[in-house]
Parts: sequence; structure tokens; C-alpha cells
Amino acid sequence: MERSKNPIIDVSLKKESALKKLLLCSFLTLLACGLFGQPITDSNVLNIAKIDESQLIDKYQLLIDSTGSTGSLPMENILNQKWTTNTNFNLEKNIPNSWTTSTIYLRYFLENNQDTTKKIFFLAGTYIKKIKIYKLLMNNKFIQLKDESRKDGYQPIKLNGGEKAEFIVKINFSKRSKNKLTPTFINPDYLEKFKLLRYYNGSGYPVISYIICGILLLIMGYCLSKMIESSNKKTYLYFFLYSSTIFSTILLNMLFKRHGGEFSSFFIEYFQFALLVVSTIFYINFSREFLETKVNLPLIDSILQLEKYLLIVLLISFTFIVYFTNYFMLKEAIEYGTEIYLTFIAALYVSFYFFKPGILVKYIAAGNFILLFCAIVSYLIHFDLLPKIGIFENSMFFIQIGYAGLLALCLLGVARKERNSLVAIVKEQESLKKEWENKNLEIQIALLQSQQNERNRISMEMHDDLGAGITTIRLYSELAKKRMGKNIIPEIEKISSSANELINNMNSIIWTMSPENDTLYNMIAYIRSYGITYFEDAGINCQINVDENIPDTSVNGEKRRNIFLAIKEILNNIIKHSKATEVIVNLKIENNYLVLSIHDNGIGINTEIFRKFGNGLKNIKRRMEDIQLEFSIENKNGTLVIIKNKLD
Repeated sequence: MERSKNPIIDVSLKKESALKKLLLCSFLTLLACGLFGQPITDSNVLNIAKIDESQLIDKYQLLIDSTGSTGSLPMENILNQKWTTNTNFNLEKNIPNSWTTSTIYLRYFLENNQDTTKKIFFLAGTYIKKIKIYKLLMNNKFIQLKDESRKDGYQPIKLNGGEKAEFIVKINFSKRSKNKLTPTFINPDYLEKFKLLRYYNGSGYPVISYIICGILLLIMGYCLSKMIESSNKKTYLYFFLYSSTIFSTILLNMLFKRHGGEFSSFFIEYFQFALLVVSTIFYINFSREFLETKVNLPLIDSILQLEKYLLIVLLISFTFIVYFTNYFMLKEAIEYGTEIYLTFIAALYVSFYFFKPGILVKYIAAGNFILLFCAIVSYLIHFDLLPKIGIFENSMFFIQIGYAGLLALCLLGVARKERNSLVAIVKEQESLKKEWENKNLEIQIALLQSQQNERNRISMEMHDDLGAGITTIRLYSELAKKRMGKNIIPEIEKISSSANELINNMNSIIWTMSPENDTLYNMIAYIRSYGITYFEDAGINCQINVDENIPDTSVNGEKRRNIFLAIKEILNNIIKHSKATEVIVNLKIENNYLVLSIHDNGIGINTEIFRKFGNGLKNIKRRMEDIQLEFSIENKNGTLVIIKNKLD
């Protein structure tokens, strides 16, 4: 058989030049991986690709079935069709668009000139959805090889030692433009290196993509943690979903870009666009929650809602076109139109700054400005309007950088809003606490006022009713004494004395209950007056000394009452037990204490009797402890009693 009709390809691929170049490219690939994923130059990749392709470029025949992508030609009649040798097809260019929805058949021959069974891998090209390889048997029947190309597009072929066979490859492309038909055979020993070279040739800067994916994982973890503890759960939920879809898009793009197989075809044909639309819907929902547009920007909220519904309609239309029609150019028109539409949405977000200036709006506007700028650069690269040099080799690189910038600024904005929310909550709590304290203070003031009013009422009634009654008793007892002359009955004398004492005690009680006397000066004046009057009839000289620098502080009724009763008890003991002729009362300030001392020149105090029978002094000490005053008594040329109150 002539070579043009029955081309023979050696499965062993033992050409020395090809082997050397494969080894060289493998070394360059490893070096590239060591340099953090720096892409290999086009010249290196194309050399190895051309070597593999040149083995088949003029050694296969081509048949195009344009009746449909399902392929309606029966295999038993396939050899009778009009095959053409594809010597004029330029493998550097994309296939014609008419081939995309057609079934392409390749026909070639393989021969294993060694004695052992050999395996070789066949790659049809880029973005191949499905390949089926048929082997021609001796009776002109075909047997289909087990399909192992669904994962990545590489189909293994085995030949026994010395076997020569004819093969038919049935190819269906992904529904997209810019597909490539590059039938290539790869030696199993170099398959992984070949995949690595092919991956690095078409993935731009994969290390940067992996770094961005790592950053997105951190953002997703942060959002999940904040969803549990934050009050803005919807904001974090939508931001998590948006980050997840962007993460999935970048990761799957790295895994399936420039690959064959059904998974790659599904991603390229449909899922990549679906992720893009769904992520934008999540971002719109996030923006509405983040900026609270329903309350703060109702017009913008209506526009965003309309954009979201339009995106849903586009996704439904796109799904129908992909799975129920062969109009892939319309599909791509929707893709490009949607990308332009999303660019418009990004521009709209940038314009938010002018609608409602604010710190949170600035984060959204700045993030979308970065995305908008990177998208424009990506479009210029995609349409070859910028020289593909360095970082401008791959348009997806800028898209990924744009999304990373947008997510970073949005995250900063969310953190800022969370901080503002916490500050607002703290302020609200402080306000509620202050309001509660004010109400509590008002209640206490009202209670004190009520108590004071009750005290005033009781003191008034005591003065008016009880005082008048006791005074009447005293007057009648005095009149009775005068009428009786010298024959005074002791009981009448006791009635008069008791009435007089009751009047004094009642006046003391009324004095302690009156709020007008709640000052230290009033208390001192009353005690001075009481002491001088009390000792006047007992023949004891009473001297009261008060420092001029004593502050006029407030003294509540309870404290005044206890102090007065204590002093009254002390003065009573002096008259009854001390046999003193002089009493000195001093009130002064010493070492931040207000000190009241009562010193008599009597016989002193018997401590043994005090321990056994000093109930009056014990009561005085207990009263002082109740109002948190220090009390002490000692013998010092008589009896010295000291009462101390620590000043604030």
C-alpha cells in the first residue's frame, strides 16, 4: 500500500532527535516547576508539539460528517466514504467553525515492529468533548477500544509485537470556537512530562492562581466563622457563596483549561459561564445586604434586582442553547455579551461613590474599579490589542487579579461594617445602661422623696397632736402641784417630769426627721444647744469647741439620730456616774478624720463594771458601727470618749 494511503507509524518512537528534545523539554519543565511555576517559552513547547504532530500530520486521512454532532454514518460503510489526506490543514490555526458541530473521522495505520506488546497514547487536540477509537479487524469489522479519554482526552492504544493495524477515530468537539485538531501520539514514558508541558504552555501563571485560591479559602473560612457569631449573617453568607464560586471558577479553570475529555468540555461549554452568572447574583445579593440598599439606596436596589433577574434569564437561555441546540456561536455571543454586561455592572458599582459617598460605599467602588481595570486589560489581551509579553501572555491572569482585589476590598469593607456594628451595639448598650441608671436614680429619688414626705408628715403630726397632748399633761400636772401647795404627791411630780422628758425626746425625734437639718452645721448647733441646756441644771460647766475649717457636709437623718442618741447617752452617763464638774467637747479634723471628743474631769470609768453592766455604752458602740463610725472610750484624767468619721 502506498504511503499516502497506508501510512505506517512506529509505535516505539525511537527517533534519537525526538528523544533528545523530549528529555530537554522535560528538564525545562522541572526547572519551570522549581521556579514557582514560571511558564515555559512558546519556542520550547512548540518544538516538542511539532515533533509529535509531524509524525501524523501527513499520515492520516480525514472525513467530515456534517450531518450532525452525533454522527450518523454507520461504521460498516465508513471505509467507503470519500476520505481526504489532510496535508493542507494548518495545525497552528483553529478548526473551521463548521467542524465544531460535525463529527470528524481520522484514519491512520500503526505498526509495532518490536516483539513485545507496546502501548501508546493518542491525543486528538484541545477541547475535544469525546473521542471513540475503532480498530479494523481481519474480516473488515470494527471493534471499539475501551473509552479511557473521558477524564483528560488521552486514549491508550495497545499493539501486540509485530502487529500492524488500521484505526478510525471518531471525534466530537466542545461547542465553542477556537478548537484545535492536533492528532498526536505520546510515548507512555513521557506522558506525564508531556501533560506538564502542555499545562504550563496554556495556563499562564498557575502559581499565582494557586495563591489566589489559597487566599480565597482563607476568606471562605473567615466568612464561615463570622456567620456563627455575627449579627450580619446574610452579609457573610452571600460573601462566602460569592468567594466559593470565584474559587471554583479559578480552580476548575486551572484543572480543565486546554484539556480534553467530557469533564473539561462540560466546564468550557457550560459550567464556567454558569459559575460566572451565579457568582454575580451572589455578589449582587451581598452588595444589597452590605450597603443596605433597600433602606439607604432604594433606586440602586431596584436596579440591582432588575440586573439579577436579567442574569437569571440569560442563564436559562444559555442552558437551553447549550443542551438543546447546536448554535454555539449564539452561545458564545451570549457569553461575550454577558461579560460586557458584567463590566457594565462593575462600572455601576464604581458609580455608587457618586450616588452616596460613604466609607462602606468606597470599599465597593474601589474593589470594582480594580476589577473593571483588570477586565479591560484582559479584553485587550484576548483580542490581541496588547503585545503578549510577560504578564500580558494570559488574559485570565488579570481577571483573577481583579477578583482577588475586589474580594480583598469587600472583605475589608465587611470587617469595617462589623466593627461599626459592634461600636453601635456598645453605644446602644451604654445608652440603655445610662437610661436604666437614670430611671433607677429617679426611682430612688422618688422613694427618698416619698420617705421624706412621710417623715415630714409624722413629725408634723407628732408636733401638732402628740406634742400638744404632752404639753397639756405637763400644764395640768403643774397646776395640780400649785393647788396642792406643800402637800405634793410624788406621782404628780413624776408625771410632770416624765411629760417634760417626753417633750424633749419628741423634739429630738422631730429634729432628726426634718430634712432641713440634714447638714453637719445644723447637727453641731443642735448638739451645742442641747449640751449647754442639759448641763445647765446639773452644775457642770460645759465647753464646746468647733474648728472653723470643718466642711458643711450633708448628714442624713439616720446618722444624725444615732449620733445624737449616742451623745445623749454619753452626757447622761457623765451626769449620773462621773461626778465631774467640767466637760469639754471638741469637734475638729485630724488626718482626714472628723473627730468628736467628749472629755470630763470625773472619776473615770471602771472597765470591769463596763464589761459586765455597760449596756448603755455597748449600745453606743453598736450604733456607731451601724453608721460606720469609729468609737473608743478610755480613762484619761476622767473619761475620754472619741467618735471618728473618715472624710471622703
